[in-house]
Amino acid sequence: MTRGDHSNSHGSCRGRKPELHAQALALRRAGCPVGEIAERLDVSKPAAYLWTRHLSEPTIAAA
Repeated sequence: MTRGDHSNSHGSCRGRKPELHAQALALRRAGCPVGEIAERLDVSKPAAYLWTRHLSEPTIAAA
């Protein structure tokens, strides 16, 4: 792969850990915070953030 090539339309995974990237997206869509995603997938918080930054913040329901 040459510098600047991207493995997906978001360009955030670059093919390094596509299975973890997919899991991170699913968790974020389910409302998990970035820190929890990082812990669950054993990746850094910056990686979890970069993989999910294009998703909107989960809304927190008022109790």
